[in-house]
Amino acid sequence: MDEGFLSAESCLGEEEAGEILDFLKNAKFLIFDKNLFSHKDFENIAFFMQLLCEKFKLKLASSDEQEIELKTKPLGVLKELDNFDGLVLCSANNENLLCSRQFLQIAKAKDKDTVTVKGKNFTTKTKIQLDENLQGTVGFLNFAQEGFVQVTVMKE
Repeated sequence: MDEGFLSAESCLGEEEAGEILDFLKNAKFLIFDKNLFSHKDFENIAFFMQLLCEKFKLKLASSDEQEIELKTKPLGVLKELDNFDGLVLCSANNENLLCSRQFLQIAKAKDKDTVTVKGKNFTTKTKIQLDENLQGTVGFLNFAQEGFVQVTVMKE
């Protein structure tokens, strides 16, 4: 693979990579979001994190502030990411479905509407609430699953 291909595929250019490497020279910890444990390609992510920790003499910690030692396998074939076209929810600790204006448009809903949200393993009724600070088609709602799920939203 050439540098241009990697840059285009990862949205990480030479400048950003250099800045990250410079930052890591003075860092003490590499902290990752605990939701990565449920990522379907966690083994490859763990391999890369372990590599960075060894190279830069970093301690590894998850977002729940637990220091971790990973036993990694050799880098394997990367798995295809799930398709999250459309509306996506992220598990968060809030009562209403917080979302952007774009989310409202795709859901064909208005601020303060009561909606039914259907995901792969759940259905729930909630009030939809516009947050002008959010962008994209990701909403935030308290539901049993951790991480992200693709959903459909229907007005009541």
